[in-house]
Amino acid sequence: MGSEEIEPPFLTESSYESFLPKSFGENLAINLGLIFVTIVALILSMILLPHLMVGVTWNGG
Repeated sequence: MGSEEIEPPFLTESSYESFLPKSFGENLAINLGLIFVTIVALILSMILLPHLMVGVTWNGG
C-alpha cells in the first residue's frame, strides 16, 4: 500500500529540469549525432555527385 504514495519521477523532475541547461553529456551526444549525420551526407554526396556528373557528360557528349 505504500507504493501508491511514491511519486513518479517524471512529474517532479521534468517540472524544473526543462528550465535547466542541458548537461555536457547531452550536448556532446547531440553534437556528435549532428556531426555524424553531416559527415555521412558529405560522403554520400561526394560518392554520388561524380557518378551523376559522369552520366550527364557521357549522355551530353
